[in-house]
Amino acid sequence: FIKLGASKLGGGSSADVLQQGSHVIKIFAPINDAGMTRYLSFCLQNQKNPFTPKIEKILRSWAIDEDRWIYAVFMEKLEESSPSFTRDINSVLTLGLKFGESKKKDDQFYTKFKDILMKYSKNGSEKELKDIIAFLRGAMKKYKYEVDFGPQNWMMRGKQLVLIDPFWPDME
Repeated sequence: FIKLGASKLGGGSSADVLQQGSHVIKIFAPINDAGMTRYLSFCLQNQKNPFTPKIEKILRSWAIDEDRWIYAVFMEKLEESSPSFTRDINSVLTLGLKFGESKKKDDQFYTKFKDILMKYSKNGSEKELKDIIAFLRGAMKKYKYEVDFGPQNWMMRGKQLVLIDPFWPDME
């Protein structure tokens, strides 16, 4: 993609993120990041939910040297969230919560989490936010994913927060 005019925006432990014009391209291997694969499936099924990124297309290629599939996900370009959101979300994330430890603690976390997300999201309804939180809770319970709900994974579409990658990849 670099040879085709894309520039590197960044990356994480299991992906590279490029920009080509008004598109952002996330390149990752599903074998290394099952959580992202499941979240991507949720996003594709919920494209009207303002809390999910708008996926324009997905290309799949077999990486012969690596013996695995590589996906290139083309999505809308979003902006960084505000410093005040970063401060507020970090205050909730530093509560030391261990998901699944107790339903009461989980419920308290998600209530505070939901309140902050609604405060910074002007286009999303509480029902749409509850849909995405229900997906996150269910996936974490079933697959024991480690969360990555930090501010780096919340971007802005105008005045709307968008979750781009909620789980820490399993790199085993």
